[in-house]
Amino acid sequence: DGRFLYSSDQGGNELSHLYVRETDGTATDLTPGENLTASFAGWAEDDATFFVQSNERNQQAFDVYEYATDGYERSIFYRNDEAFMPGPISRDKRYVALVRPYTTSDADIFLHDRETGATTNLTEHEGQISNAPSDFTPDGSALLFTTDEEGEFSALKRYDLATGEVTTLMAPDYEVLGAGYSRSGNYLVVTTNEEARFLVRVYDATSRDEVQLRGLPDGIVNSFGISRDDSHIRFYNTDGSAPSDLWAGPMDGTPERLTDALSAEIRRADLVTPEHVWFDSYDGTRVPGLLYKPHQVSRADPARSTSTTVAARATARRSTRWTTSSTVRPTWATLSLAKRC
Repeated sequence: DGRFLYSSDQGGNELSHLYVRETDGTATDLTPGENLTASFAGWAEDDATFFVQSNERNQQAFDVYEYATDGYERSIFYRNDEAFMPGPISRDKRYVALVRPYTTSDADIFLHDRETGATTNLTEHEGQISNAPSDFTPDGSALLFTTDEEGEFSALKRYDLATGEVTTLMAPDYEVLGAGYSRSGNYLVVTTNEEARFLVRVYDATSRDEVQLRGLPDGIVNSFGISRDDSHIRFYNTDGSAPSDLWAGPMDGTPERLTDALSAEIRRADLVTPEHVWFDSYDGTRVPGLLYKPHQVSRADPARSTSTTVAARATARRSTRWTTSSTVRPTWATLSLAKRC
């Protein structure tokens, strides 16, 4: 209807609030207050309400609120008194998936039943196992989740809520980061980390056959979404040289870039797109990574380069994200990987 939701902090304080921009151009803070963080947590099936996570009641825990689309009246949907990390909500609003992290590589998934009030551990285990909820099936009968319980990489599994049966949907030789159903329920979108390449794959939700998408740009694709009628897609993309831009297009066509997030004072041609390379670790392990090689540098004259070091930090047992910091040093920029044991 012309309105849209967006998040923003205040003057760089990193305390994001959720706003709505009305059709007349005015913006309203839906989560007013001091010293709180709030974020959008999804739409209800009928679009009459939407969900918001906020730590306004207790800065140590995020509650889930339900807001009316018209008028923005709200009520508390899940009161988080045990400091879980809230996850996906089933379409019938009965279940909330929760995460209890113990370390950065060890976590359990809990299921809160709003009808009975019971909260149950679905992944009780021993040792270091990383479990994370992804999405409920459209009919609310099962929960998709990722786990590295059985191997080096996280696999995608399905937990039947009635029987407790767990089945494996995907267990490739690379990391499955997460998955989610399209609004129609016809497609399953899976995000993977394949040797330091973050990719999105789309599958038919029934047959699990991969859907070939045309014209996707090179680089990292994230925040991928499919329209309610399955006719269009949208996503953010970066080739690693510039901030992510918003793309959109027909499901069966070629998407187009809608934004240019790069500062007008910076020439895109001056930026470096990273190369996908392999590094030899101290213990003989081959580690995938990214190499940024400045345009002006050469092995004959390495001192001319002003490089950027890309530091990777592990966010799951075998997946990485990276941050950049500008430094002046006479060498090529490399990926520095800190691997957890």
